[in-house]
Amino acid sequence: MSTAPVPREILDAESARSRFDASLGDVVDGRIDAVRGFDEAIGRGLGGGRVTLLLDGEGLLGTLDRCARARLQNVPLVVRVADARGLASSAAANAGCAVLAARDLQDAIDLALVARRTAEAALQPVIVLDDLDAACVQDVAIPTREQIGRCIGVASDEIDGSTPAQRLVFGERRRRVPRWFDLDRPVAIGAVADGVPDDVGAASQAAYVDDPLPALLEESFAVVARALDRALAPIAVQDFAGARVALVAIGSAAGLAEDLAECERSARRLALCAVTVRALAPFPSGALSGALRGPRAVIVVERGASRLAPALCAALPDAAARVHVAIAGASSRSLRAADLAAFCREVDGGRGRSRVWLGVDFAPRTRQFPKQQALFDRLRRDVPELVARGLRTAATEDVRPRGAITLEVARDEQQLAAVMLFACVGGAVRGVVHGARACVTAGADVHSGNACARPDASAPRDAGLSAEQRLGTTFAALARARPGFDLEAAVEAFRRMVRAEPRVHALREAIRAASGDATPRQPEVATDAGPVRHALRQVGASDAYDNLPRFTEHVGILAQRDALDELAPEPYLALRAVPPLSANAQRPGAAHATIPALDPSRCTACGACWTACPDGALAPLAIPPRAFLEAALDLGKRAGAATDGLRRYAGKLAQAIPLGANPSAGDALRAACAAVVPPAAADAAAIDAMAGAVGALPIVASSDAFSGELTTLALEPDACKACGVCVAVCEPKAVEMTVRTTARVAAARAGFAAWESLPDTPDATIRRCLSAGRPGHAATLGLSRHALLPLCGGDGAEPGSGPRLAVRLVLGAVEAHRQPLLARSRDEIEVLRERLASRIHETLARALPSADLDALADGLHALGRGDVALADLAARVEAARGGGQVDARALDSLIAAAKELADRRWRLERGVQGFGRARAGLLVVPAPELDWALAFPANPFAMPVASGSLSLARGLVAAQTDAWLDDLRLTRRASLLLDRPAEAEHATQKLAALRLADLEAKDRAACPPLVCFATARSLAAQGLADLVALLCGDLPLLIVAVVDDASSSAELGLLALAAREGFVAQTSIGAPDHLVRAVTRALHVQRPALLCVHAPSPVRDGFAPRDLVARAQAAIASHAFPLFTSDPGASPSLGLRLDLDGNPGDDGVAPRPAAWTALRELAGADTPWSARVREEAQRASEASRATELEAARAGAKDELLARLTVRLGDLAARGRR
Repeated sequence: MSTAPVPREILDAESARSRFDASLGDVVDGRIDAVRGFDEAIGRGLGGGRVTLLLDGEGLLGTLDRCARARLQNVPLVVRVADARGLASSAAANAGCAVLAARDLQDAIDLALVARRTAEAALQPVIVLDDLDAACVQDVAIPTREQIGRCIGVASDEIDGSTPAQRLVFGERRRRVPRWFDLDRPVAIGAVADGVPDDVGAASQAAYVDDPLPALLEESFAVVARALDRALAPIAVQDFAGARVALVAIGSAAGLAEDLAECERSARRLALCAVTVRALAPFPSGALSGALRGPRAVIVVERGASRLAPALCAALPDAAARVHVAIAGASSRSLRAADLAAFCREVDGGRGRSRVWLGVDFAPRTRQFPKQQALFDRLRRDVPELVARGLRTAATEDVRPRGAITLEVARDEQQLAAVMLFACVGGAVRGVVHGARACVTAGADVHSGNACARPDASAPRDAGLSAEQRLGTTFAALARARPGFDLEAAVEAFRRMVRAEPRVHALREAIRAASGDATPRQPEVATDAGPVRHALRQVGASDAYDNLPRFTEHVGILAQRDALDELAPEPYLALRAVPPLSANAQRPGAAHATIPALDPSRCTACGACWTACPDGALAPLAIPPRAFLEAALDLGKRAGAATDGLRRYAGKLAQAIPLGANPSAGDALRAACAAVVPPAAADAAAIDAMAGAVGALPIVASSDAFSGELTTLALEPDACKACGVCVAVCEPKAVEMTVRTTARVAAARAGFAAWESLPDTPDATIRRCLSAGRPGHAATLGLSRHALLPLCGGDGAEPGSGPRLAVRLVLGAVEAHRQPLLARSRDEIEVLRERLASRIHETLARALPSADLDALADGLHALGRGDVALADLAARVEAARGGGQVDARALDSLIAAAKELADRRWRLERGVQGFGRARAGLLVVPAPELDWALAFPANPFAMPVASGSLSLARGLVAAQTDAWLDDLRLTRRASLLLDRPAEAEHATQKLAALRLADLEAKDRAACPPLVCFATARSLAAQGLADLVALLCGDLPLLIVAVVDDASSSAELGLLALAAREGFVAQTSIGAPDHLVRAVTRALHVQRPALLCVHAPSPVRDGFAPRDLVARAQAAIASHAFPLFTSDPGASPSLGLRLDLDGNPGDDGVAPRPAAWTALRELAGADTPWSARVREEAQRASEASRATELEAARAGAKDELLARLTVRLGDLAARGRR
């Protein structure tokens, strides 16, 4: 039955899937917690519901047992798997279910209908795979309600049984989606049968359920094809006439294979044909065997972890065609038409390799990166056979059809550009996402060849232009190049999308300006990336896997140039280990058009800006003038100037430096020199060198908190993402956003370099500010440069990212807490080393001449260092030992302990990475809000990082604690060697049994914690059992749950209060002082702790990045996200341990959520029975007072009567006398 064609829409993959899946029935999202999602979907299916389960590739891999359960319980479930990484196709094919693979977005929609009809006909789960990027746009026709009805009807319909077996067990008619779990027809589902019943059941499943599945699948394809009036079949075969080579592919690779075959045949270069496989299981062996009889060779294009080739070879046991395998990665950049075409020609010529990796050169020759070339030359010599494994050509292959147009646009403008282009030229639309940018292709019969196409017109890359200016300039260029191009249609399409006339007007103005060759431009914008921070240039040692300079030169520089597709296989990449702080090499600031500018005269050093900066791009410093002057003199001398002559005036110069606001610290130094240094002694070159070294730093007019100290604020321009948060939080308006020009960036870089060269803020200053409460707890901790070390800039987090700000504040507080503990450990080790050196000296004093004792004293200080040769001394000591003059065993123990302590001190202070031992370990639970923390190759952390579920935390923290206990055993054994040497020999077993629970609180405090970052949604989705179990433990674990929705996720903190042993706090980035205090208290508790941190996201929540802090503060002010802490050490009573300090008062604000009321009840601040308690207390008090008054009256009466009796007796006695 013919119907009117369904209009095609331009949609991204995620939107199209969501709309269509919702029209079929219930949708269960299992992408956060696949196991719980699958269980829920099975439950709904058993109850007779029509359910679609959403999973990703990793989720399917972790739920294959659920697939088997759904299959055995005959649940007609459709599992849609978004497998952009190509992880699931092989596992899905072995799951025992029917598996379909979509080649594009339209195919994904159509195959979902096929899967639904097959599932309900066979009463089996069906998996639909698609490897599309969720953000890519395509043109798609969403089936209408009528078309869906013709394909799959309604779940409650009565239908004929699909197979004889069904008609036997159900009768002639059955419900389309049976209710297996039905109160009216109760049966036991999933009964366990062992032995023979289980074997017979499996045989029955195979005979009566699995065997009819291929025919039911074929029938479903035919029914859906007729209803949608589109060609659909388990395999799609191009014209095979005269084809010598056949390309067999699944998923999005099939589109490129078809385009390449069509292009080659049209150009009469190569006789190619393409076969698209849509059904992976049951595999269409018969259809493929018949289709592949003509070609001499078959090339199977594999993506990711797919295993199409073995199935194809099994289907063609007697075929004459040679089978070759072309493997491409899951990334859209890995599969290039040029590489596939080169391999096809190689195979057609009879010299084709049996297996090859497309897009990969195992030993590339490049002159641009000499160190990479040296590595590949070595690999080519060591493993020469690797060269033949890859194929990457320098040529390009344009397989687009004639008339197609390709645009390169910003990723977030992809859909706008696609809709406008579709309105102008029609045809098909395909999009491919490459990082921050995307390609959009439109035109007649466009498939997926745009993956290798070259744009006809590229959007201007000037970061200073708005979206309207970029799109207007691009479409104006298209109109000039293509006569008849309908610009008005593009403008109208833009209007329908944005529904904002000011933006439409801006687009028209941009088109008009570009058409007159007057493209609107902002002032010159700096886009170059700056140097890597000085502190990070020596991270790592030699060519080890954790060497940051090596990683930056081999991988980081490619990422910086958006050329990661140029990576070649190497042993380092096989480890998938990313050195610490590698994100700093990415320099995201160059992608933005604005930069903050500071007015020193208005700045009060309140700390709001550097505290609220999500990327840590603002670096404060408060330093005594004398220390500042000495550092400037040293920098000037390092630059080659003779600054030693100025040191005689250092004291007076330090007093003369003006501490008021000054745009340049160099000008302040020059003014001090002019006032103090006599003209005859003034060395202009030395003064200029000294002042020039720090001249780019501004001096701000600080508050009383920094009285007598020089305060400055530097900006790292290459880490700044121009979010504007610093501008929004600055009350005195000392910060404003300006155009990112080359001059401003150069000045900021010079200032930041000077900041790096100056001494850190003294500990005494930080302690004084903390005691005074100014400029604020979080701002004071941020004064130390160490607060910026745990998390560097350069990662891919969105501008104004709330989750990133939460992570930065938490790690800064952890750093501040751990620093003094590490310093104490270093001091204890140093004391032990000195005592060991003295004991060794005393032991050898009688055996060595006095001349050797001096060498011994020097040598003992050098123990553990590889740069000191002690061979001669060792020979003399050995002679003394051999002569029986010393206790050789005791001496060996002392020397070994001294060397081990020296090694431990080196690891604490410096270590391989150059910045000493990490303060904590990190576990990141994957979630969209935290993707930036796990993205290759930008590792922003200076700590060891693992990725996984919360259950991984128990093993990580146990291993980390065991490693720390080994160090503690070392120091305790050294103490025993010194104080009780007789016990030391027998204490090994006792020390080996030492556990964290055996230690005193002082020793436990030094144990490094594991910090786990997750989202509240992911924790809730995984179930609270793991969370509560961890909180009830005794290991040093800090779980930070990033809360995205204040109103719906505020209950997690309340639920966690059930774990009475754990520290629980609910805090927000809108209250940074409360947040860092909560972190500090949690670490002091020395038990597991949970912090729920409200951290909004501009992209997710739809607000401007600059409003980040205001958004978080609004949630606190309205009590939508109340602040609290619950410290188990404060009191055994829940009400007494609950602290609500930090929340605003209720005056003028109506508490909205029930959570706030519940908290006040738990804390005893306000309860429903408060009035009754007060009344009863008042009545009890009044009754008690009345009783006391009555008793007092009675006592007074008795006393008065007694006195009167005595007086009357006295009077009577006098009268008788």
